[in-house]
Amino acid sequence: MTDVILSPALLTPAWQDGAPTGVREWTVGHFARHTAPKGRRIPSCGTATGSWAMALAPHWGLPSRPLTYDDLQELPDDGRRYELVDGTLLVAPAPNLAHQRCVLHLGSLLDAAAPRHLEVFVAPVDWRVSHQTVFEPDVLVVEAGANGTYLSRTPLLIVEVLSPSTAMVDRTTKRAAYEGAGVSAYWIVDPDAPSLTALRLRNGRYATDTMVEGNDEYRTDFPFPVAVVPSRLLHQQS
Repeated sequence: MTDVILSPALLTPAWQDGAPTGVREWTVGHFARHTAPKGRRIPSCGTATGSWAMALAPHWGLPSRPLTYDDLQELPDDGRRYELVDGTLLVAPAPNLAHQRCVLHLGSLLDAAAPRHLEVFVAPVDWRVSHQTVFEPDVLVVEAGANGTYLSRTPLLIVEVLSPSTAMVDRTTKRAAYEGAGVSAYWIVDPDAPSLTALRLRNGRYATDTMVEGNDEYRTDFPFPVAVVPSRLLHQQS
């Protein structure tokens, strides 16, 4: 059976109404049954199992085995975000406007500060960790010069902007996966607070570098000198 991890926003009657024809029942577990890099288990926000998940494979043309990057390319371009963790499909709905405003402003801020040997990308851009693990971070910083349809180099910095549908995955599943993949810095931005939590990789594990809220400023020299004020990410720029 193909494992499918759904965001909480998709585990609703409205999403069930849009499920494959004839599918009426599904159950939700709280942890994905796969193993993170370095043998650590990665928690998920809910794994769809039972008849609902079984029906996803033929409905989306998915094989009944761990999925690959090639399988991901066959999924519909329907506005949802599709990612893979060790062959398990992550599905999230299109983000809201506050989320996209933060992504746009933060991406522009980082791009303006980045030196020429580094490059800033914003979603949708695939980072292919392996053939069975593919992420689409909100914002990422990599060494310049990448070409093709996806990124293969490990980013120096990844930023995920929380939304109600992705917060648990961003704080758990992706944190563990990015840590295991060796991403040096991981920022989690919460538009509701607003806040920014900066994690740095130390001895192979993430540790909180700092957490700032509202009008407080976060200054860092990695991956290049930049200052971020969470509240300013929420407002339209003049």
